[in-house]
Amino acid sequence: MSNIFLFEFFIAPFFLSILVTALSCFVLNKMQIVDVPNERSLHRRVVPRGGGIAIAVVFLGYQIVFLDFSSEGGFSFSTQEQNSALVWLICGILFAMMGGLDDWKPRSAVWRLAGQVLLSIFFVSFCLASHFPSDSLLLAGVVFLIVFIVNVFNFLDGADGYASSQAILSILGYMLCGSTFFSLELLVLCWVLAGAIFGFLLFNIHPARIFLGDLGSYFIGFQLIAISIFGATEGVPIGVPFILLSPFICDALLTLFKRIIKRETWWSAHREHAYQRFVLSGMGVRALNLCLVVVNLCICWPAAWLVTEGVVDSTWGIGCVYAFLIIIWYYAPKSSKNNQ
Repeated sequence: MSNIFLFEFFIAPFFLSILVTALSCFVLNKMQIVDVPNERSLHRRVVPRGGGIAIAVVFLGYQIVFLDFSSEGGFSFSTQEQNSALVWLICGILFAMMGGLDDWKPRSAVWRLAGQVLLSIFFVSFCLASHFPSDSLLLAGVVFLIVFIVNVFNFLDGADGYASSQAILSILGYMLCGSTFFSLELLVLCWVLAGAIFGFLLFNIHPARIFLGDLGSYFIGFQLIAISIFGATEGVPIGVPFILLSPFICDALLTLFKRIIKRETWWSAHREHAYQRFVLSGMGVRALNLCLVVVNLCICWPAAWLVTEGVVDSTWGIGCVYAFLIIIWYYAPKSSKNNQ
């Protein structure tokens, strides 16, 4: 990788994200789009939310440039690829707008879910249907997966730097595994997204000066699953993103099942995710994020690489990683009375 490539597609997005995030802190505070602590929160002071707009602005800006100058800047798209890139751009904008509206004035869960499903159907219809024209069940499953991952990132974005760190680790891990499969366009956009999130993370680490908000969690969740879908069409084993995102997927699913079994209102706000229980038990937020890094680098990345290289089957790789995480989730500190 050349220094020019690294500067254009990682360092430049990183500094652009820093600038836009700093501006966002000021504007969101002025507009009173802030997160006020309550009994469910892990933070204790008012923090502006919706800071994911910086990530969205930088990443979408690069996507627009690629579409406008693809023929002159070294990026070549076929007609189908051009259409897919345009739909990807449109869906990213709309997911960000949907989350931004919710940050500004919270909408009902039904409104949000309906919008997510419609956008997911739109994305799959134009970006994936041509690859599997007769497999409607598979396409429906992908629609469900997009909605699921978007909401997983929304649910798990509750500790300073936690969701942002997982996103960066997932992208870098996916590039490590898929670099030999990726087209130049997809590889470049992965670097751009990682750089943009990393710039935002400097303001989001504990104690956070700004939160992603629904805008950021919706946007990042969608971009991660979109990259995974395009990567799968280019040859990356389908099990790889499930392994790389396993810390979030496992925590979300197990907590959801637990609340359903206990007949609780599972869609309501709570503090029963494993990461919340660890923090409430006394683990510092920085220690929590360090543990997330260790789990990714020592468990998820090696397992994903082994699956990519064909050393381990996807089913075995996913099974082993999730079994390890289930044990961690089960032995995480139990909810106290203060969590109820």
